[in-house]
Amino acid sequence: MSTFDLDRSNISDSDLIEHVRAGDTAAFAVLHDRHAGSARALARRMSRSTADADDLVNEGFARVLRALQNGKGPDIAFRPYLLSTIRRLAYDRTTREQRESPSATDEAPEPAAQTSDPVLDGFERETAAAAFASLPERWRMVLWHTEVEGQSPAEVAELLGMKANAVAALAYRAREGLRQAYLTEHTPKAGSTKECELTAGRLGSYVRGGLTPAREARVRRHLEECDDCQAAYLELASVNTSMPAIVAFAVLGPFGFGYLAKASGTAGAAFQRAISPLIQVDASAAGAGGVLAGAGAVGAGAARRVRHLAAVAAATVVVGAVAVIAAVHGGGGPNVQRTATGPTNSGPVVDTVSTPARPRSAAPSPDTAATSTSTMPSTIPPQPTTNHPAAPTTTEDGPGGSTGIAPPKRPPESSRMTVTVDSAGHLVRNRPGVLVADVSNAGAGTGRNARLTLDLRGATLRGLPEAPILDRSDAWDCDLVSPTSLACERNSVAADDTTSVYVPVSVSAGTAPVEVRAKVTAAHDETDGSSSPATTLPVSGTGMAARFATVDRGDLTTIGNTLLTCDPSDPRCPIALAGGPGALDNGSFPMRQVDVDDDPTTANSSSATLSVPAGSQIASATLYWSAGLGAGNGGLPAPAPDDRGRAKLRPPSGPAFVVEAERVDEIPDDSRYQAVADVTAEVRRAGAGRWTFGGVQTGTGENAYAGWSLVVVYRSAGLPVRSLVVLDGFAAVNDSATVSFKVGGFTVPATGPRRAVLDVVTYEGDTTLLGDQLRVNGAALTDGSNPAGNTFNSTATAVGGRNPAWSNLLGIDIDRFDVSDVLTPGSTSTTIEFSTGADRYLTGAVAFAIDQ
Repeated sequence: MSTFDLDRSNISDSDLIEHVRAGDTAAFAVLHDRHAGSARALARRMSRSTADADDLVNEGFARVLRALQNGKGPDIAFRPYLLSTIRRLAYDRTTREQRESPSATDEAPEPAAQTSDPVLDGFERETAAAAFASLPERWRMVLWHTEVEGQSPAEVAELLGMKANAVAALAYRAREGLRQAYLTEHTPKAGSTKECELTAGRLGSYVRGGLTPAREARVRRHLEECDDCQAAYLELASVNTSMPAIVAFAVLGPFGFGYLAKASGTAGAAFQRAISPLIQVDASAAGAGGVLAGAGAVGAGAARRVRHLAAVAAATVVVGAVAVIAAVHGGGGPNVQRTATGPTNSGPVVDTVSTPARPRSAAPSPDTAATSTSTMPSTIPPQPTTNHPAAPTTTEDGPGGSTGIAPPKRPPESSRMTVTVDSAGHLVRNRPGVLVADVSNAGAGTGRNARLTLDLRGATLRGLPEAPILDRSDAWDCDLVSPTSLACERNSVAADDTTSVYVPVSVSAGTAPVEVRAKVTAAHDETDGSSSPATTLPVSGTGMAARFATVDRGDLTTIGNTLLTCDPSDPRCPIALAGGPGALDNGSFPMRQVDVDDDPTTANSSSATLSVPAGSQIASATLYWSAGLGAGNGGLPAPAPDDRGRAKLRPPSGPAFVVEAERVDEIPDDSRYQAVADVTAEVRRAGAGRWTFGGVQTGTGENAYAGWSLVVVYRSAGLPVRSLVVLDGFAAVNDSATVSFKVGGFTVPATGPRRAVLDVVTYEGDTTLLGDQLRVNGAALTDGSNPAGNTFNSTATAVGGRNPAWSNLLGIDIDRFDVSDVLTPGSTSTTIEFSTGADRYLTGAVAFAIDQ
């Protein structure tokens, strides 16, 4: 007797799926009972007769069962997977019927079995599906059941094996995740004008009401003048009121709207709520929809053409689908054709729908009675009496395309989950840091439904772990349980694989070590799931601490400039600034302030140009500035040293604003300092272009220096997957004080990186004083601009895009080094060493970008 004969009410879909994979077909019977009604409702909308619909349902369940028994298929989201499978079968059936002829002697071959989640197949080119497919499977599942099916958290809790309040919280995160993903898919790329580019960067905040009145007015003016930007804005505005429609269309295409209307009374009401704002969004949008439906060209592709012709919003895939509701509901069973250049299952396809001319002898489908969107039924049609395939007949697939279901030969192989925790850099008291939890599966089987918990002592969480936003389909989904506890879940961890969770923390003010208790579990895990012994990580008073770490498609860049220079009337000054042979340094001149802006409130300023690929997403942006407060020979001290944590930053467009440092680091018994500010939100808003910075507190005179840098990490779908780590720390390096530290938070491929770069910011490196050297993994780094024995010589790797654009920055180094041949293949950390002989300098920040 199966355990499910006793009590099936408290078994989650994910647990049932695991039992099916282990060979228990009675578990599949429970899944069939739960989801057959929804399957029939969809099948009837895609069939000409009840018999055809029943065949679709039975074939769909059989396909899913076969996928599960072969270790494929869904882990959690059973119903979306089943419905999408039925949809694909209907398409294949229609295509096969169209290709048959009376003289045909061979049956059309059955499409190959699915090898990937059908929820993700075929729609990648469409906005709604691209956003939906990027979400974790748990999010997709809860969105389907709450938004499309209209089920309550208590009802969904049974399917997930969770408490109702936990489901409600998960649904909230899933909705917000879809909004953000939809926003990402819709955000326009760089426009044809600078104003379009500026609007593109502000459009998301405009939709959410997060702009200042002046910026909001500027965006509004541009939207009134630009058709493309107006269309993009209205697309974004529709998502907040169209969630059910978006989810339904993402999974089922145009048939999603019919399913949404019929799934249940609740869902039917949800459908009406979903489409009403789309229909009313704009009179011209309705006109465009009429053109669209009248031409018989339905679907997302046609909708996009309408958007460009009519220059209105509501031309997203959702509104394109709404424009054909009359065709879907009033034209009987749809005839679906697939336009593809390859075999049926060779890749993404574009679906088009048309209403065929029915044979006169054909019985009308249930859909033919619907002639108006205002009278669409909202209940499930009566269910036919069909037997669920709890124990299907076992046959082999033959040339005729019969559906065979091979029983599993053995239970799923076990996983063996382990977790280790380390820090990406030093953990420094009262400073930010990043912990790296490496979760490994040393077993022979996939670790499904993996769960990781972390409990901290001596540090608090400063946010959720960085997850790759460009590929969320199987990323860790984390929750803050408390200020010191984190719980994360992931669909699966493959056998012999390691995945990392980057946990941002704030280290306590004391010097007590940070303790981390980590626990990882998964289905069919042969370990006992008990917590590992606490990992103890030392805390220091100074050092290079990690601010940011992730693995994603992206890169990093570092820009900056000097704020002091020599007197241009001194004949030696032009020679020094050119950086040629015999060039001098800031110890050779009474340094004076550089001021390139027109702001009377700043005594110093300079600029640098930030360049990132169009459409990139800013993941992290950290601003650093450093100077000495004292006066050198021939100079003056800083006028207001207590304001050393304040400065001004001007974005590429718009006025300058005051930046408040989150902390100011200082050298004991020294007047020099480095200030640090997180400007991620500001850079994300304003984007690429010329950034101007100034107004820092600095002394002048001989040996004075002052400068700034901006370290930016960005994500872009067209870039390779890279480990990206940013660390900072202000420390003095002299002939008796070598600074050496371990850096982690990245992974070097076992075959070695194709590309690995290191950006370094330092201060007070002189071109005339020798002996300074940077070593990574024991190897001295040199290049044409940074020779051996004089690594830090007041140079910047990127010469262009600065104002002033001098070669010699007189005390500021912003350098990039190629470390591809330096890092050890397969390593997850390395050492960095700053040393010197005669020169004395200060460390600022370092950042790694390593191809995976």
